Amino acid sequence: MASKSLFWHTFGSLTGALREAGFDVPVGEEKLERAVVQGAALARELRRLPKMADWKAARQRDRSLLSEWQVYRLVDIDAGPWAAFQFLVRERLREDGVDVRPDGTFTAP
Repeated sequence: MASKSLFWHTFGSLTGALREAGFDVPVGEEKLERAVVQGAALARELRRLPKMADWKAARQRDRSLLSEWQVYRLVDIDAGPWAAFQFLVRERLREDGVDVRPDGTFTAP
């Protein structure tokens, strides 16, 4: 096994090494953006904003999704990160012309 310092000196980071090897490794804002896109797709399937339990069930069907706790930690605020994530999904849906009701439900356009 190569040492951590070898990865850092050669590629700058483990993420850099994985990308150089051809892996898709989103970080930071890119990772949050993917979660929002996936959240909007799940919301369309559910016809409402996803709850953590919905995300967990979806991940059991599709292992390419982040875990619900990874999504939770992506939103970097102290109080109500899942509600903040739902807000981001709501805004994405609205950008796409979906009228999301205050209770989080909607009808497909």
